[in-house]
Amino acid sequence: MDAEISQPKPRLTSNVISTTLTQMTSTHREAFETPESTEKANSSDSFDSSDNVRSSKTTPPTKILYRYLHKDSEGDIIDKRESPYPIEFQADDSATGLSDQTVLEILTTRISKSQSDKSAGGSGKLDANTVMKIHSIYLINALREVIKYYPSLSLRAEPVTISEPYRPLVHYMTELEEYKTNHPPGHDDNCKDITNSHIDILLGFLDHTLGKQLRQERERHRQPTPVVTFEFLWLLFKPGQDVYFQDPDDNTWSGRVVAELEGGVLGPNASPKPYQIHSWNVRSLEGKVQPTRGCTQIDIFDGEKDITSLAVFPKHFHSEDAKLEARLVERGKKYWSMCRLSYKEYRGTTVTIPATRYGTSDRPPFTVRSSHRRLAYVLC
Repeated sequence: MDAEISQPKPRLTSNVISTTLTQMTSTHREAFETPESTEKANSSDSFDSSDNVRSSKTTPPTKILYRYLHKDSEGDIIDKRESPYPIEFQADDSATGLSDQTVLEILTTRISKSQSDKSAGGSGKLDANTVMKIHSIYLINALREVIKYYPSLSLRAEPVTISEPYRPLVHYMTELEEYKTNHPPGHDDNCKDITNSHIDILLGFLDHTLGKQLRQERERHRQPTPVVTFEFLWLLFKPGQDVYFQDPDDNTWSGRVVAELEGGVLGPNASPKPYQIHSWNVRSLEGKVQPTRGCTQIDIFDGEKDITSLAVFPKHFHSEDAKLEARLVERGKKYWSMCRLSYKEYRGTTVTIPATRYGTSDRPPFTVRSSHRRLAYVLC
């Protein structure tokens, strides 16, 4: 597949840019020093080449490898270029390829629209898709340890592939940093050192790629009136996050747990799509108390938006979070008690639409055997 072909075809219909990050050590920012800056900083130093670092006579493996591949419409490679620096469509013989030191591979695929697509009304722009391939088993095992709940992510395959903007990794940046000082008892010093260096590579890449935008967005969350932008709204909805949902029909509140999120802006050149927030809570259905999933859509918006104005939002942003949580917990206990075999009498207003009030002079109390599970839904 990677063999050079001396006579490239005259017309290219797609091209692939593959960026590979190989093993780096030290802090996150040091991990992203370019070979050029490292050489300048260390021009007067000499290091042991057995440690895969610069010496006076040897060149270390490329820390960041940029690969540019040309493919034809059949997917065959017809040209390949490599460089230790960002690709500017010029070959550089000092680059090295994938190796057993490779930690991350960043693969961007751009496909040109065909002439028929343009004539059918297409824009003729390049469709781009970027994914990260995690090759390091040390890093994969660390992710398996810290990511306890992420239904849309599979960590079974090797390498692990995650699409831009790498949402699962961003959601667990803090846990990965903490893992560096909290390894399982079975890890020896060598395993800890390698794992920590690979975590630094990953966190350094995320900071280099998204750090500025993430810091700005989180600062918006800390404002007196917390706000959010559409592009980074996904930061609020980490799977497992407790959220509040307000029913638009009767304005009643309920607690839910985020399961997964779809939509948004998936890449710098991608068109935005409305978010689909999939979440769940517990209800009694068909004679069983069980998790029940629901989906809430958040439409595209410009600028900033008050977080609490969203149809669903993390519970800690509610101005009376403690009171609302206590009320919902009490309601949940009542719900659970009504799901067991018993007879109940209710005086008050139901939450059904239209609401009905029982226990008045013209309407007797609502009486039912709660084991058939309907009462809990009517009242709660």
